[in-house]
Amino acid sequence: REELARAERNVQLVNQTLSDNLTVLVSAWLQQQDTVKASQSARWSERLLAAAKEVLVTMVGSLESFLDNYVISLSDKDAVLQLMNAVDVRKEAELRWVEAEKDLEKALEEVQMVNTSLVDAKVAHEVAQEKAFNATSAASEAEEKAAVAEELLNHTRKSLLAQQQQLEKVRKFISDIEEKSRAF
Repeated sequence: REELARAERNVQLVNQTLSDNLTVLVSAWLQQQDTVKASQSARWSERLLAAAKEVLVTMVGSLESFLDNYVISLSDKDAVLQLMNAVDVRKEAELRWVEAEKDLEKALEEVQMVNTSLVDAKVAHEVAQEKAFNATSAASEAEEKAAVAEELLNHTRKSLLAQQQQLEKVRKFISDIEEKSRAF
């Protein structure tokens, strides 16, 4: 934190003295150039150099004005960074919102498909119940017919047994008569 505070003070100091430092540096350079050129002959190059000096001084003045108006302090940089972060966060939130809407649409489609499947399953269940009822009814009817058939079979067995017993009696009677007739 101390380094950050020190860096911020240095940036503010440089921002405050930048235009002054730049002017001093340009003036010193121009004086050095004057000294070098003064030793040389006075030619058209001197006039060119003088014009270049004027342009350079004007440009430096414009640059100083620009720096005074548009140099950003550390606190301003922090505010700009926070604004940029907020814009990024908003973009991310908007993207998430769009993705959430797409996910919602997919979920609604899936719910619709599930509802359709549920209706189909209910219809299939009702058909199965009807078939089961019909099968149960048919089974009950078949059981009743089987019981009637078994009862009829038992009756027929009893009747057959009675007929067999009657037949045995008749055979015995015939056998007795044949023995008597042989004996005569």
